[in-house]
Amino acid sequence: MAVEAVTVPADLAPLVRAGIADCVAHLGAPSASFAVPAWGKWARLVTDTRNAKGWPRVFADGRGLTDALLSIWEGIEPVGMSGGHLRDLYADFLDEAAPLVGDTAAAASAFREAGRRWHDLAEAALPADVPEYQRLRELTADLAAGVAAGDEGAEARATAAGELWTLRADLYEKPPADTDFAALGTCLSTVYEAERDAVDALREVL
Repeated sequence: MAVEAVTVPADLAPLVRAGIADCVAHLGAPSASFAVPAWGKWARLVTDTRNAKGWPRVFADGRGLTDALLSIWEGIEPVGMSGGHLRDLYADFLDEAAPLVGDTAAAASAFREAGRRWHDLAEAALPADVPEYQRLRELTADLAAGVAAGDEGAEARATAAGELWTLRADLYEKPPADTDFAALGTCLSTVYEAERDAVDALREVL
C-alpha cells in the first residue's frame, strides 16, 4: 500500500488528543477481557490450580502447551507473524505528539517500560536456552522474513513453514522442558502493573 497524497488538517491537536482519549477509554476500562485488567486475570489463571481454566489444569499433561507458549512469544516479539506489542511504537507517537498536546515524557517512558516487561514475558515463555524453543523462534522469524520479502521469499518461507509445522507437531504432546508457571505468573503480574501505570500516565496527558 502506498500513500500518494495526504491532506493535513489545519489543527491536528484535537485529533491527536481524541486518539489518546480513545486509547485511555479502551485500555482503562474495567473489562477483564478487553482492557488492562485482562492481564491481571491472565496472571492469576497461569498459576490457578483450582480453576478449570487455570493453566496447571488445562496443560496438566503438557498437551498443547508448546503451542500456547509459542503464541505468547509470537504475539509479543515483532518477528512474529502478527506480533509486536507496539508499546515502543506508541511511546514514539507520544514523543512526536508532545508539541501538540503538551508534556508526554512520563507517559512515553511508562509505555517503554511496559514494552520491556512484555519482552521479559516472551523470554520466560519460550526461553532460548531450550534448543527446541530456540529453533521455534528462528523458524517463526524466518517465516515472517519470507512473507515480508514477497515473491522473492517464497521458497524460504515455504521451507521455514514446513519445518515449523513439523516441529510444532513433534512438540504438541509434550514440551521439551518443564514450564515454570509461577515465573510466568510473576511476569504477567509485572506486565499488568506496567500497563496500569502506563494508562494512568496517559490520563495525565489529557
